[in-house]
Amino acid sequence: MTGGGADYCFEGVGRASLMHEAYASCRKGWGKTIVLGSDKPGSKLSLSCSEVLVNGKSLMGCLFGGLKPKSHVPILLKRYLDKLLQQKSAPSPLFLLRPISAFTTQQSICATCCRAITNVA
Repeated sequence: MTGGGADYCFEGVGRASLMHEAYASCRKGWGKTIVLGSDKPGSKLSLSCSEVLVNGKSLMGCLFGGLKPKSHVPILLKRYLDKLLQQKSAPSPLFLLRPISAFTTQQSICATCCRAITNVA
């Protein structure tokens, strides 16, 4: 489908098996896998040396969007409690997923935004 693999693969579920699949799906030479999900504590991800060294792929993780929980969360919490941050003013569209056609609606709107939030009702 991609003719050699994807340039960027994102894994957001947080399962080691899916992280490995995302890494295997990225293009040799310059493919990058970004892991966004977090597996249960103590879970291990195993990759062979040839996958990492010979194939030229890279793997990186991003927890909380690069936020440093120990220092940034208290600051965000204080700003929220001081009414400086309001959830309603977030730029992400919010979808309530009821009928199956909501996916096509979300897909068309997501073409114009960076991310969307879906609530399954």
